Amino acid sequence: MTGLLALALSTAALDAQYYQRHQPGALEANVAALESAADAERLWRLCRAMVRRGERDKSLADFALARRRCEESVALSSTTADAHFWLGVATARYGEAKGALKSLSLIKPIRAQMRRTLELDPGHGGAHQVLGQVFWKLPRLVGGDKKAALAEFEEAVRLSPRYTANYVPLAEALLHFGRREDASRTLETALKVTDPADPAAAAEDVPKAKALLESLGKLR
Repeated sequence: MTGLLALALSTAALDAQYYQRHQPGALEANVAALESAADAERLWRLCRAMVRRGERDKSLADFALARRRCEESVALSSTTADAHFWLGVATARYGEAKGALKSLSLIKPIRAQMRRTLELDPGHGGAHQVLGQVFWKLPRLVGGDKKAALAEFEEAVRLSPRYTANYVPLAEALLHFGRREDASRTLETALKVTDPADPAAAAEDVPKAKALLESLGKLR
């Protein structure tokens, strides 16, 4: 049944299902529709869904399997930006779950996948967001650079203003550098996004932005 379902759903329908993953049963349905995927486009979408399930369930096994599915996608088609992006994200989540994100053996491939993503799609804001997170979280001795992270976060918002996940990290970075008013404006902009590219993410991001703005005494 799941194989027939995967064939029946177009990639557009699979994406629409994924973007409603905050609704009951939607994420499980997305995984089920993709679990027999054998082509590059569906494999990276399966990777994406399994990353989200791993985040929700704190499942190392999901992150490991997500990596394998994205590796298969890249092997089948090395010119799909999102396949490289989600391979990098799955690797990062796997490293976080293992407590090894700061290991150079993982950092190098994560950066490499994001660089490749941007080579294929220079307008991919998500890749800048991930690079920003890497620069922000790493100790300086192994490549951490908070100023570089801030620049990446700014570029993520510039390129992908409808992705609400980009705003809070930028605001937090601005606060770190004492730019309180800029941080407030960033959060206010997040709250004005009426057509988020990822409604499921927005359901989590908007309350975070409101809470941070309120803590700054700026919520109107």
